[in-house]
Amino acid sequence: MADKLLPFVGKNFSAVLIRLIGAASGILCIILISRHYGADTLGIVSFAQRAYQLILIVAVFGFREVIIKEYPSTNISKRDEVFASSLGIAAITALSITIIINVIPTEFIDDIFETRDAGIFIKIFSWGLTFHILSKILSFVLVSLKKLPLSLLLDGALINGILLILMVFYWQSVSDLNYLHLGLIFLASRLINWFYAIKVARKNEIRLFKFNFKQEILTKSKSFFSISALYNLIQNVDLIVVAFFLGPAELGIYAAASRISIIIKLLTFVFNTGLMPELQEAYSESKDWKKVKNATFRNAKVGIMVGSAFILVQFLFGRQLLNLFGDGFDAGYEVLIVISFCSVLQFTFSPFQVFLKMLGHEKKLIQILLSCLILLIVSLTIGTIKFGLLGASISLLVCFLLLYGLELFTVLRIIKQKI
Repeated sequence: MADKLLPFVGKNFSAVLIRLIGAASGILCIILISRHYGADTLGIVSFAQRAYQLILIVAVFGFREVIIKEYPSTNISKRDEVFASSLGIAAITALSITIIINVIPTEFIDDIFETRDAGIFIKIFSWGLTFHILSKILSFVLVSLKKLPLSLLLDGALINGILLILMVFYWQSVSDLNYLHLGLIFLASRLINWFYAIKVARKNEIRLFKFNFKQEILTKSKSFFSISALYNLIQNVDLIVVAFFLGPAELGIYAAASRISIIIKLLTFVFNTGLMPELQEAYSESKDWKKVKNATFRNAKVGIMVGSAFILVQFLFGRQLLNLFGDGFDAGYEVLIVISFCSVLQFTFSPFQVFLKMLGHEKKLIQILLSCLILLIVSLTIGTIKFGLLGASISLLVCFLLLYGLELFTVLRIIKQKI
């Protein structure tokens, strides 16, 4: 197995490295926040980040898969057309949502988190969406151009690195927490990334700031948007439910465990982003189902190998990793183990989701995701109320087992019919 997998891993080494450096920077930022200001502040920041990601999914409206699937890099004019239309729609959506957030009374947000100035932080933080949209849409085009490392740099890694540097400088000069300054730091990281994205676009001869609405783009992106929205809700609804039913301190402990477990999820993005154009090429050019099957299960084998090592690390060093966030965070050790299994399931079985959405089986995937999301919300609510953080994490694991089991069963049935 190793002789087939190692070349694949080696081909993605630079992308994996960029993703890991970006993840490490993000984790260090969270550790700085938790150690300086405690679990309450970590909970508020983590909630804002999760909500931010969900809103970002709404704004980009499934354009990632459309750009990668429908517009090959050889068709320059078509690529520029879909980029301009996608960017315009996404920017307007992001700006509209940001304005809505800023209309909400600050005192109302403060009351929800039982923290003064939490509303100021969330409002300033939300303005980063408008700047982040450009780098997000541009990263999709770079994937279609087979420039995955640069795509990953724009899609979060650079933001986390800038954020870490700004935070270190801030805490060297200011000891007391100021939510206004914290929000400005997060916003500045998006703004700097925005300027770099403009430079990258010009270097790759991608025309910016030319809105060209095409109904065709929205039509093609509808099913991909549904998949992205449902899948990201499944990935993020646990923290939102915990925030609603439990206090900021417990939310902070859960967020710390979630942040550690998410490391392997970042590798999922790397491998699956590389898998998308490979599956599309094998399917569209020759309908080579054997090649499609081999590529899909190759990624799953990588997941088994890497996931096993990841779980072992959590068992051996989970408490020490949690204690990096501060005293008392090791209370989330059992939660960390459970949600780490969830992350490994995602890493191992996510190639089957790529298979379904890239090869024309979006409706089947939407049915699976919608059913699992409904079950997850119900089970999370009951589990969190009855058993706290551990109940929430176990509910998440059960639903993940069902989700990825159904995806695997559906893929195997399709392959059996084609081969």
